[in-house]
Amino acid sequence: MIKDQVLKEALEKYIECNKPRLSFITKFIIVLFTTRSVNFTKIANQMLGAEKEESRYRQIQRFFQIFEFDYDNIAYLVASIIPNKDDKCVLSIDRTNWKYGKQNINILTLAITYQGIAFPLMWT
Repeated sequence: MIKDQVLKEALEKYIECNKPRLSFITKFIIVLFTTRSVNFTKIANQMLGAEKEESRYRQIQRFFQIFEFDYDNIAYLVASIIPNKDDKCVLSIDRTNWKYGKQNINILTLAITYQGIAFPLMWT
């Protein structure tokens, strides 16, 4: 429970939203790390609450349809939660290209890599 509160306090400095939405974002992020998946079905299955799993799944879908993140603030948030300069972190750049039908999808990402985990800061 303490890690939930610490994360929520860090998020509220960088994400402007009401308390229920902030609680949802906090739960969602924690479940992302525990499930190690971005699959909404797996996340909905792991999120605790009185609702049925399919209701939680629909809540996740609605959230991403409606909510708009300020990605500059997200980059500041990620940079702020990486431990201080005594620990090593590395900036990494990655490019990936997929083909979806005839459409090329090309993504370039800048991330902070800390203890083997890359935290995306910017992408195009």
